[in-house]
Amino acid sequence: MDATYGQGGAGESDAAPVAHPGGEDFPEGPDLAQAPDPGLPGDHDLASVPEPPDTGDSEVDAALRALTVVVRGSLPDQVAGYETAHRALQDRLADVEG
Repeated sequence: MDATYGQGGAGESDAAPVAHPGGEDFPEGPDLAQAPDPGLPGDHDLASVPEPPDTGDSEVDAALRALTVVVRGSLPDQVAGYETAHRALQDRLADVEG
């Protein structure tokens, strides 16, 4: 392998190569723990999350309102909130279908 790999070329890291099990050397990557958080795709002001329209079904309306709250929570809270809303909507659909 070329000894200059990763040594100052355009767009390449100046970090020393790191040996990997396959015998090839790769430049050491950036420390991602120190990288700034770029935000999520489509990340926006959560205060602008609109209230859902009334559907006329109180259980569906409650599930939709709950989603506007969980979007502001941590990822585990969001997942739990989405699962709860999904279950509530499935139950309501099952009730309507009989």
